[in-house]
Amino acid sequence: MKISMWVTVSDLVDVRQTVIEKIIDIFDKKHTAFQSYSHDHTFRLLKKAGIDGMELLIPLHTSDKNITDVMKIMDRYNIPVFSIHQSLSNQNRISYRDIQRLCMVAQKFRASVVVLHSGTLGTKLFDTEFVNSLKSLQKKYRVIFGIENMDKSFLPAESFTYNGDDFASIVKKMGFFMTFDTTHLAQVGENIIDFYRANKKRIINIHLSNYKEKWLGKYLLPQMYTHLSLKDGELPMKKFLAMLKKENYKGLVTMETNSNLDELCESARFINKYIK
Repeated sequence: MKISMWVTVSDLVDVRQTVIEKIIDIFDKKHTAFQSYSHDHTFRLLKKAGIDGMELLIPLHTSDKNITDVMKIMDRYNIPVFSIHQSLSNQNRISYRDIQRLCMVAQKFRASVVVLHSGTLGTKLFDTEFVNSLKSLQKKYRVIFGIENMDKSFLPAESFTYNGDDFASIVKKMGFFMTFDTTHLAQVGENIIDFYRANKKRIINIHLSNYKEKWLGKYLLPQMYTHLSLKDGELPMKKFLAMLKKENYKGLVTMETNSNLDELCESARFINKYIK
């Protein structure tokens, strides 16, 4: 089991951002932490707290130079990138070309997992031709797609993107693996321990964060009120982590929390206490 945390390219280097990405950064305490401290200070504390590597989120307008600059930073601090995450600007759709670019970036970092949102893929997950094209990309670039379960918003959305059983059923049927987001599942009122036990053979990456039910967090401002630090919410985190250890989970545990640097380090130490 490897402990990772998500970081965006724009946390590390200057990237031309979309309006959505700028709004997310306003509420993202981690982004502020990376801008407030030197890379030396930030990565030293994270490694000391027990972080093994990173999940790198690729903003929509990330350039090849941006990727090269981030590679140099990761090499300098000896921090591996375990997984690559799609742009958050791809809210409703993502093209084959965009997915292929993510695979190319993953190959450069030697990352094994590419995270794609089930809501972004939508009904393409039912398209056999499209699914086969994704499997060809997996083989060509030697990556595994970890399809992520999504939250439920007030906007119309297919139930299979957020309903646990529906999501798991289509992912298994199409032969993919899962990135299991604990906050997203809790937000729709489902049990994170039961979901893991039912789908453990298909889970390769866990987006770990805590959750506390608030109406705004459910439907309007999820970046502000969800994806909490591990000690701050209502989920049975100690029991969940102890279960992962008992089940001998071999995948990634990726902290996807809206946290400042101190909170990130505290969450990393919390994870290590129960899984090591």
